[in-house]
Amino acid sequence: MSSFNSNDDENIYYELLDAFNELHKEATKLQKSNNKRKREIKWLEGRVKNLEEENENMITSLEKLEKFKKHSRSKDDKSSPQCEKCPRQLENIDYLMKTLSKFTLGRSNLDALLGSQRSVLNKEVIGYSGKSNPLGTQKFSKYE
Repeated sequence: MSSFNSNDDENIYYELLDAFNELHKEATKLQKSNNKRKREIKWLEGRVKNLEEENENMITSLEKLEKFKKHSRSKDDKSSPQCEKCPRQLENIDYLMKTLSKFTLGRSNLDALLGSQRSVLNKEVIGYSGKSNPLGTQKFSKYE
């Protein structure tokens, strides 16, 4: 009977050893997963810190813009006499634009006129045939 007990103890031992090995493998996997999650948490904490700083900067910028807006509104109320000059300035701009368009149109007309002129030495239209033909035949213009 002692051999039977010994055999049962041995079977139990191997079963426990197999269970331990499986648990050890599972614990190793969980440890790796846990380490990965810790790194993710650390990164996320850094990201949250950066976002909080960015949020504070945005709030500060927003407050500055609101102060500037209030300040500019109070300036606008004081600067209304300056806006009385606006129609005069618009008239000046309109006048300058018209003058510039006339200048541009005049320049294009001058370019067209200069392009249509021909040289004083060019007498083809009045029947002049130019240089004589090397074959001895005379070349006549269509206006002769």
